[in-house]
Amino acid sequence: MKLRLPVQHMTAAVTHTARAIAARPVVPVMAGILIRTAPDGLHLAACDYEVYATDRVNAEIVDDGRILVPGRLLHDICGRLPKGADVDLEADDTRLTLTCRAARFTLPLLPVDEYPSLPALPPAVATVNGESWAEAVAQVAFTASTEATLPVLSGVRVTLNGDQLAMVATNRYRIGHRTLTVHPATGREHPEPLEALIPAKVFGDLARAYDTDRPLTLHHGNDLWGWSSTDSTFMTRTLAGEFPNAIAMVPPADGTVSAPAAELTATVQRVATANTPVLLTVDRSLLRIEAGSGDDARGRDLVEVTVDGLPDGYQIAFNPGFLSEGIKACGATEVVLHLGDRHKPATITARTSSNDLDIAEQPYRYVVMPVRLSGS
Repeated sequence: MKLRLPVQHMTAAVTHTARAIAARPVVPVMAGILIRTAPDGLHLAACDYEVYATDRVNAEIVDDGRILVPGRLLHDICGRLPKGADVDLEADDTRLTLTCRAARFTLPLLPVDEYPSLPALPPAVATVNGESWAEAVAQVAFTASTEATLPVLSGVRVTLNGDQLAMVATNRYRIGHRTLTVHPATGREHPEPLEALIPAKVFGDLARAYDTDRPLTLHHGNDLWGWSSTDSTFMTRTLAGEFPNAIAMVPPADGTVSAPAAELTATVQRVATANTPVLLTVDRSLLRIEAGSGDDARGRDLVEVTVDGLPDGYQIAFNPGFLSEGIKACGATEVVLHLGDRHKPATITARTSSNDLDIAEQPYRYVVMPVRLSGS
């Protein structure tokens, strides 16, 4: 194998495919990135039996070849190469040599014939703008559980119904729910709804990778969920199990508190000590925020708000981290807290117009369980 291509193209392709390499591969060859030449350019691939990544880049190919290179090492080397330069790759039966200007690196090859074949990309089901997808995933994936004892809750449930795609995740203490409009793939304009449970970690990592204004195609089938954009693809095995219909369990609110998002977040973080719950109290057009009690360190501050439907003296307490993260996830200058029974879930949404008090009309809903204070 002998070829040349720009450093930035090589680095981008290696970075993308390296995402599919496990931190501790079960067999040595799974630590590799498969590199092969083809008439349409240079192809890279990696997998760990659960996730699969491929990429294609243009290259000046002198001699064809197919090799397996240690992926993490190749990724580290590509990150050190000078930007704006070209890199030459030349391989024999045992080693790959990379040359970029005066820099020269030699890597041992792994046994390419032992590398498994990757599954085919499932059929396309929809197309969406990459930036919109990344924003939606960022609002949902972080609410999934990280507990190994709850594998079903470590995923994001995706439901596609016509041109509406819904994502939901929960760790039992909070829920992230987001809907967005997509373009159904040809032949799927009026299909049966589909559901898939996708590992939240993969979901979050890939959202950042595809955070561009280019179209992103979504794929589903054969217990796989996939993404493709231009020349790159990524697939993951879906999770098995019954995901709870968590969002349907949220009770209606009795009233709302509308507040400036940045000021409310800053006040919660300023008042809170460690993970001590913060108590919110409605006081006419003010929201009193307190933390600590008894001999503990205590803090208190006020935020000007707009209250609708809640009596003076209404109180509810939250984990300050969960509350702040939900406000931030809304991505708005003003948020609405939809509140009711102080022992039942509350919902936070963005407010951008006078109609934004209607929860059902919100593309994003963050639901958080309140905290029971001693004596309440």
